[in-house]
Amino acid sequence: MRLLFAFGIITFFTFLSCKPDANNFPDKILINGNIYTVDSIRPVAQAIAIDADTIMAIGSNEEIKALKGPVTQVIDLGGAFTLPGLIEGHGHFAGMGKSLLQLNFLKSASWEDIVNQVAAAAKEAKPGEWIEGRGWHQEKWDSVPPRTVKGYPYHDALSAVSPDNPVVLKHASGHGLIANQKAMEMAGLTRETPNPTGGEIVRDAQGNAIGVFEERAMPIIMDLYQQYLDSLTPEQLFQKWKTGIEKAQDLCISMGITSFQDAGTTPGLGWYDSNEELAAYEEMAKNGEMKIRMWAMLREHAATLETLLDEFPKIGIGNGHFTSKAIKSELDGALGSYGAWLLEDYSDKPGFRGQNTTPLTEVEKIAMQALEHDMQLCVHGIGDRGNHEILNL
Repeated sequence: MRLLFAFGIITFFTFLSCKPDANNFPDKILINGNIYTVDSIRPVAQAIAIDADTIMAIGSNEEIKALKGPVTQVIDLGGAFTLPGLIEGHGHFAGMGKSLLQLNFLKSASWEDIVNQVAAAAKEAKPGEWIEGRGWHQEKWDSVPPRTVKGYPYHDALSAVSPDNPVVLKHASGHGLIANQKAMEMAGLTRETPNPTGGEIVRDAQGNAIGVFEERAMPIIMDLYQQYLDSLTPEQLFQKWKTGIEKAQDLCISMGITSFQDAGTTPGLGWYDSNEELAAYEEMAKNGEMKIRMWAMLREHAATLETLLDEFPKIGIGNGHFTSKAIKSELDGALGSYGAWLLEDYSDKPGFRGQNTTPLTEVEKIAMQALEHDMQLCVHGIGDRGNHEILNL
């Protein structure tokens, strides 16, 4: 009983300490809700008082209504479940925005379904216009394509429905892609084209490229797409980028995500380099156009970072809507595209242990730059060998 009485006194005075003075009324109060507080002492509340970006108090309808000022907005939740905004801990924001402008294969159940979507897009596209898509994953299909290498389909069916348009379809991991015959012809790909360091042009037993490009081989196709983007005016390019960003923001808000940790500009995205993109985010934040709080990593080579890091870190810009105080690097790829760097062979690909996508010497240089400029270092490492090497730096 004494403990309950003491708790009651503490709760009473804690609530009183939140009561505003005459000049500090809440901007808005939410009432009649089923509010999850993320507080083990009081996990559920009816109402909440908010001032700008600060939660002033939680409590019953009566307690919170008592805090109302002359211009306080009152929102009746009608019993709706309410919770604090969610934080996306690792994503690529511009990549998500771009995917919302492309064909979406995240729910595609077969290679045939993907080919059909591309066929429909090709009927609407002008000759020579790029067709893009993302989100396919061969392990999520409910049927196996007629011919495969490493589980990947041949480009034949894709090329047959898009003879006049270059097609590039990114893997769900972002660490691989499949291209059609038109795109490979434009790239000048031949049987003699070598695999780049840290990447693979997937070929069959006869040495024919099946259309799949992994890791550092992706630029063979993506550089062509970059040439297309380079032909756009700065205004056209910015509008394309901003449309994607606005769609990504709206999608996040619709799902309750109010903060986003952007793990570096997506390689091969083709819109901006990392610093240009961060500058665009910063400008949006200053102009009040960021609906979410963006925490973004700078992603550049060590040589480029030498000329940029004096401007960093950038913290809390635009009323806390833009922060950049970390550098992103990567040491390997993803498991789904056989890019993760392993200590032993892949069980389904004997003799292959993944890709070291960035030389260790480069990652070490970036690590030293991060230390010198008070920046966090964030290194992509998926495989056990990749993580072993990172931890030994």
